[in-house]
Amino acid sequence: METLSRSFPHYPFHDIQLVQYGQENCDPGHHYGPYVRDFYLIHFVTEGLGRFHIGGREYRLTEGELFLIPPDVLP
Repeated sequence: METLSRSFPHYPFHDIQLVQYGQENCDPGHHYGPYVRDFYLIHFVTEGLGRFHIGGREYRLTEGELFLIPPDVLP
């Protein structure tokens, strides 16, 4: 089986390393930041709804949706 790095030799592949994980029940109006991270941060909405701002856009989130905050980006 060919590895992805051989299939895409110019793509900067890196190993995946879990930096943190957890769960949080956010109160209405909760917000965090602004904060720039040096890693990808994946969020999964288990219940409720909210808004996510990144790149000058607003995304409305609901239960069952996932969003990603990339490194070196100020959401």
